Amino acid sequence: MNLKINFGTITNSQWWKEMSCTFHEQIKQYKNSGILILYNADADGFVSTHFLCRIYNKIARKQSRLFFKAVWNYEFKFEWLEEYLFDKSISLVICLDLPIIQEPEVLHSLTLSGKKFLIYDHHIVPQKYLPIEGVSYFNSRLLDNEKSNHPTSIISALLADHVVNLTYNEYLIAAIGLLGDQSLHLYPEYYSLLQEKSRDLFNSDNLWKSRFGKITSLINAFFRANPSKNPKDIHWVLLNLIQKEDDFINIIDSLNSKYGFEIAQKMVNDEVNYYINKLSNSYTEQINKEFICLVLPMRTFSVGIIATILAKRNIAPMVAIGFNADNTIQFEIRRADSEKRSIIDILNIQKKYFTPLTAGGHPMAAGALVKKGDENKFCISFTKAMRETLKG
Repeated sequence: MNLKINFGTITNSQWWKEMSCTFHEQIKQYKNSGILILYNADADGFVSTHFLCRIYNKIARKQSRLFFKAVWNYEFKFEWLEEYLFDKSISLVICLDLPIIQEPEVLHSLTLSGKKFLIYDHHIVPQKYLPIEGVSYFNSRLLDNEKSNHPTSIISALLADHVVNLTYNEYLIAAIGLLGDQSLHLYPEYYSLLQEKSRDLFNSDNLWKSRFGKITSLINAFFRANPSKNPKDIHWVLLNLIQKEDDFINIIDSLNSKYGFEIAQKMVNDEVNYYINKLSNSYTEQINKEFICLVLPMRTFSVGIIATILAKRNIAPMVAIGFNADNTIQFEIRRADSEKRSIIDILNIQKKYFTPLTAGGHPMAAGALVKKGDENKFCISFTKAMRETLKG
């Protein structure tokens, strides 16, 4: 099947041609000298990695020099990366759905030592973005004439579509990434095709209540329940299942059996439900609900779900829920549907009063990393910045 025919033109053709050529040429160049795929540990990042794995498998025809590492939001400082690259003798790093471009010092240091970086990210572009030699950076938001925000899963699927014949199961795999990033509905022709061919999976108008939505939730839960672990060989297992041309549900069942998706989902659901009930009861009677900012002692990385649900319930215009990660706190920030202010604009104004270690994301959903002990500074300064946006 040809994904481009069903998906259509994705964006500026020259930009796409440059990116496609760069990805394919660099994978060919470094196929035998060590490639690391760093991906965001969620459905979009997982799916994106499958398609890059598909390209590598076609070009290199062996698996020994391709490495994978899932990276959670609280690891976005990348202090560990230099030692990892030298230990594994890696020459090329492919970063998918990670704001590593916000760490120019890390990139400069590693490129000076001969490492190359290939990046696709759809987070907000840094305000002062300067090209770095040895770093190929692609972000559809960089196009002045296209305010595009294409999730990494569809970009990676289209890249793979240039060199391999994608199966229909891989159309569904790509859609898991899109739905995981709340973006499947933004591609109506593609979505309609899936609905027509897989009515049993898209059996509800509410995507998240459909059979397909529940599968996507399973995969997201798997990563949330294991925030510090990399799933061993999962991408090669998925690739082997795809190549057997098995039924899509059988593929998911096989992954579930091997990696325990349903067990992970129960862990996440139990913890999320506990805190949602506790926090909903706590804030129902409060008068001042301008901004809810909390750090919770969670075992799973599910703070984003809690922040999203609280924001959807309109408990406050903005909600930030924090997660303890070693000596740092990772805040997941969400905006209520009725709120029009951009989280990114607020984070930019916040820097006048307090600067997180890292911060970024999207207008309705973003993240920020702070040192442990600075959580009150973060909450207070974010509230000040919110008030300034109202005045503006």
